[in-house]
Amino acid sequence: MPSRSLPFFPTIEPLLFVDGARRNWEAPVGTLTDGASIPILFVPLLGNPRSSQFLNAGTLHDAYCGVGNEAGLRFHGDTWQNVHIMFYDALTVAGVPKTKAQIMFSAVWLGGPRWEEAGRGLEQVPEQVLVQAFQSVQAYIESDSPEFAELLRFLEELERTRLAPFRNGIAAQWGDPPPAVPVAAPVPPAGGGVGPVAGGDGASGAVAARIASAR
Repeated sequence: MPSRSLPFFPTIEPLLFVDGARRNWEAPVGTLTDGASIPILFVPLLGNPRSSQFLNAGTLHDAYCGVGNEAGLRFHGDTWQNVHIMFYDALTVAGVPKTKAQIMFSAVWLGGPRWEEAGRGLEQVPEQVLVQAFQSVQAYIESDSPEFAELLRFLEELERTRLAPFRNGIAAQWGDPPPAVPVAAPVPPAGGGVGPVAGGDGASGAVAARIASAR
């Protein structure tokens, strides 16, 4: 498929997952995935994101917004925000370190698809500016080790002050990234918490995906 930078394969079993907010997610049989789900623009900055550790998260994310899955049962089955946050939860459940998971999530948040909300897309933002924005977020994550709620607040502020002007054709002058505004940690749901769920011990609600590939 021309719009995919890596080879893709269909799942041969459904993949089920329960995220930190106890929402149920599914990648149905036949979901096409390249196992990465990272925008092509940011792949040179992240290195090759295709790893068995990212496979389940990438497959789930692809089911909801990946190229080639437009006719799938789950495609755009939730808001783009929830789908991208689910990707982060699935990464942490798979054992991806917090810093790496936050960086990969930020790449998807800034460069991944958005739907349902007119005017929230970043398609008009020049690639160089998006790359600079991502590098700014990456530096913030690596230096401050924020909690997830703080990272979301940082991304929203960065978008509002540095990226949103391009939607109206106004070239924003790039400067220092906006400071992170501390926010209160989210209140965990009863019997669990934000991130990995199932008994609160980090156990996963995910089932290992089987990918039809020539091995």
